[in-house]
Amino acid sequence: MTTRDRIISAAKEEFYSMGYDAARMRSISERAEINKGLLHYYFKTKEALMVEVFQETFQDFFRSIAAATDHDQDVFEMVASVVELYMEHMIKNPSLPYFIINEMNRDPERHFKRMKKAAVQPPFAPMMQMIEKVKSNGGIRKDVDPEQFMINLISMTLFPFIAKNMLTYMHGMSDKDYNEFLKNRTQEITHTLIASLKA
Repeated sequence: MTTRDRIISAAKEEFYSMGYDAARMRSISERAEINKGLLHYYFKTKEALMVEVFQETFQDFFRSIAAATDHDQDVFEMVASVVELYMEHMIKNPSLPYFIINEMNRDPERHFKRMKKAAVQPPFAPMMQMIEKVKSNGGIRKDVDPEQFMINLISMTLFPFIAKNMLTYMHGMSDKDYNEFLKNRTQEITHTLIASLKA
């Protein structure tokens, strides 16, 4: 792992656990096991590092989502692919949803400026367009609202991570139980969403 990679990995841990305002460059350098001067050689400011973390976190993920929706395929297969990609990414980055929602609510203007600067935009428009097209051809229910559908997909995938403590308490889950629940959740979300589309 390069020094830069170590910095990005350490910054993710710091930002996700502490939030942007409470995160400290000194703590990031300690996590990366480098001195603070070397950290500032790579990233002059905390904001510059945050933008880089956004790029690292979202670009590949959104690119994979775009690839799953950017060709002619069965709409139900597309839904299954997107849900699987979304869940896989959240399982790898379980603290990400809570962090993003906190940052978005705390300072939405700065959050969206940061997203634009990092050149990451949610790639859901093609999926919504396909749903609209299939709907007009009679392949799914006529009253399906693509925007509502996307909100359902996103909320159903994010909620188990945001509400982990509540879920594990309510259902008496161990960490092993929770991880098994997440594996089964992918299939459950896919089944529910596809059923909501069918005429």
